[in-house]
Amino acid sequence: MDSLRKLEDLQTTMMLMQSDGILTTSSDHDSDRFIANLVLFLMQPCGELDLEKKSALVSEYLPKISSGFLEKASVCLTQKKGFQQQILEKDSKFGSEDKSCSEPLTTNYEEMATIGLDAMQRANSTVEDFISVEDVIKAIHLKSFDYRVLNLLLYQLRGEQVAELHMDFLSISEFLVEVADDLFDYEDDVLENNFNVLRMFVRVYGASAPTMLAKYITEAEEKYNLLLKSLDPQLSLNYQKRCEEATREGGNKSIHPLGTWSIPPLIADENLYRSNLLDPK
Repeated sequence: MDSLRKLEDLQTTMMLMQSDGILTTSSDHDSDRFIANLVLFLMQPCGELDLEKKSALVSEYLPKISSGFLEKASVCLTQKKGFQQQILEKDSKFGSEDKSCSEPLTTNYEEMATIGLDAMQRANSTVEDFISVEDVIKAIHLKSFDYRVLNLLLYQLRGEQVAELHMDFLSISEFLVEVADDLFDYEDDVLENNFNVLRMFVRVYGASAPTMLAKYITEAEEKYNLLLKSLDPQLSLNYQKRCEEATREGGNKSIHPLGTWSIPPLIADENLYRSNLLDPK
């Protein structure tokens, strides 16, 4: 939900800036997002600075920050050892000072994924981009972000407050759908080297991947059933009926109305698997 709130805050800020004439509907979308994020950053607390002081600081210092300086800062920050040494040298010269504004920016979005969407797209979401199960689970939730944005827009268009219970329920439901899709597409994703939850679990857990993934699925289903019972009875009934219809439309032939879980055989050597299919001899 924290990531959804961040998207909602960003969208609200962009709309507010458009209504005040700061942004125009013809402006570049990436530029709009950048400016809106800057506004949200300025609203974050920093010691005893108020908004008027922050605005004055931006007016004073922003013109001095050139693209050349930004490139230099980018290089410096990527070289952690050199950057840390510069900080130590600076501290030794000027002594200890108030660090209230030097701490990392903290927001209300503590559960944001550590793997960015741009990184996933740039690297084609390969196994190498994910170093822990926590990253994998967060990435799965991010895969359905477009549905959540549409839901938030729907609330806004209807002039209604976001129903936290509904969004929590949809989030866990989307998680289960994404996992099911990944299991169905496992072989294709291995072949194309795409992000796939089972691939990631195999990398972390090896032969125990099916067991560990089944554990996550069970926990998610328990949460799903708990939230489902918390919904309005008629809404819950309508949702379940639609899920059953969608399952039938997808070709389900199981006696179970929502289908059954099926974890495919693991591919131990992905390179060999791809080689055999792409270059058969």
